[in-house]
Amino acid sequence: MFDLNTIVDTIGIKPYYSDDAVMICNADCREVLPLLPDKSIDLVLTDPPYNVGKKYGEYNDHNPEYWDLMGNWFFAANQKTDLIIFTPGAMNLTSWIAFEKPFWVACWYHSNACSHSPLGGFLVWEPILIYGKQRRKATRDGWNIPIGYQSSVGNKHPVPKPTKLFDQLVLEFSDPDNIILDPFLGSGTTAYCAKKLGRKCIGIEIEEKYCDIAAKRCSQTVMSLNC
Repeated sequence: MFDLNTIVDTIGIKPYYSDDAVMICNADCREVLPLLPDKSIDLVLTDPPYNVGKKYGEYNDHNPEYWDLMGNWFFAANQKTDLIIFTPGAMNLTSWIAFEKPFWVACWYHSNACSHSPLGGFLVWEPILIYGKQRRKATRDGWNIPIGYQSSVGNKHPVPKPTKLFDQLVLEFSDPDNIILDPFLGSGTTAYCAKKLGRKCIGIEIEEKYCDIAAKRCSQTVMSLNC
């Protein structure tokens, strides 16, 4: 049984931000993941880049080495946990299934989407890939949660995932005091939800400005269920 402080000491990297529940590293996840003790993480929950040309600070999400990056973080994370859950983007679903077949594909439905689908209409759902098996039964494999403005992020991140969605994923697939890892922390939604719901979180983010947003969200003394 690992605790957050032990893992932080093992990594040996000065955190960008830390408190009793959260540690944020401003680094490339490919450099940090190998430093984590094997099977020290209860759940990996993340939203990696989709390779669709979206601009994230200095990182342009149109990377010719995209699948090298995906394979690197995925197989490294697989050594650290028995359960990996992430949103791959609908356009990447078949590629991920061919790359590494998941245990199950869950669904996030958002009827107010404005992205276009190849069918000509709107893309109103996104897959959620589940690798490994959870310790207990999940009550569902789909969540109907609209896309909405997040006041704690504002317009400082192009596509933050809804806290309501990640709240549900944290509650369904982890227990209180579990340690959750997010290798692509972004604006900090995973860490924010984990702390709010009584879990621990290690977040890794390569862009310093997003680390700053995540740190400010996690340092709030009052954490809103709708923020």
